[in-house]
Amino acid sequence: MKHTKFYFIWLTVLLLLSGSTYSQQSKFKAIIVYNFTKYIEWPNITNNEFVISILDNKELSKELKFIAEKKKIGMNKLVIKDISQIEDIGNSQIVYIPNKRLKDLPECLTKSQNENILIVTEFDNGCQKGAGINMLSDGGKLSFEIKKNNITSKGLTLSSYLVDMGKEIN
Repeated sequence: MKHTKFYFIWLTVLLLLSGSTYSQQSKFKAIIVYNFTKYIEWPNITNNEFVISILDNKELSKELKFIAEKKKIGMNKLVIKDISQIEDIGNSQIVYIPNKRLKDLPECLTKSQNENILIVTEFDNGCQKGAGINMLSDGGKLSFEIKKNNITSKGLTLSSYLVDMGKEIN
């Protein structure tokens, strides 16, 4: 666990020190999203696949697919799905909604209401609007806010370490 903590902290420091371009930010977001899987437990993963659905964000999807070629989530194959509409979230464990698709969050919340799906967003007040985790960018520095209740209400088990790494929203 100490090695994992060091790795996560190192990535965070790297993010803070970088003068990020859009492409670099997509790489860092992909690493952060992948690392969320280490601190959240999902029940009932089917088909030995851990699915991350990316709504309308090809750059992030590309970076996550690069990670998926080399990494697994536990014993499960990591699958990255490009989706253009919320109705395609299917058997996802994570759904990522970018800022330009804010209007799709209410539909995603409704469709995933009784599912073990972590919703990750990247817009103002994402957690207050229902996301479990919301990515933030301030002057090129990435961080995230987290709302425990929005995650645990989905039947997911959350590590307190992840909460400590982000900004907790009540």
